[in-house]
Amino acid sequence: MDPQSADNKHKFEVIDQLQQLAHESGISLADMAIAFTQAHPAVTSTLWGPRTFEQLKSYMAGAQTRLGADVLDAIDAIVPPGRRIDDKEQTWMPHWMNTEKRRRHVY
Repeated sequence: MDPQSADNKHKFEVIDQLQQLAHESGISLADMAIAFTQAHPAVTSTLWGPRTFEQLKSYMAGAQTRLGADVLDAIDAIVPPGRRIDDKEQTWMPHWMNTEKRRRHVY
């Protein structure tokens, strides 16, 4: 993925914002991602894909992480629920992401 591409520039800005939020929260971006999926009511399981034992241990630590409402609110401000970073990637909307199923409603 070319970070200089106009199509990708916003994606990298979002990654930077999420990385900064994770840093300010005292956790890794991977831990925040795992904890975020576990905080979402529509997610029934989180699949990990560690390549090393060290990654597995890190993911297990992330599974113990709980995000406060302030961090979840900040994530929602960066990437609003039910929205994609790049609208060109929107192919279909799964029923579990209908407005009434989201963790928070954004209008």
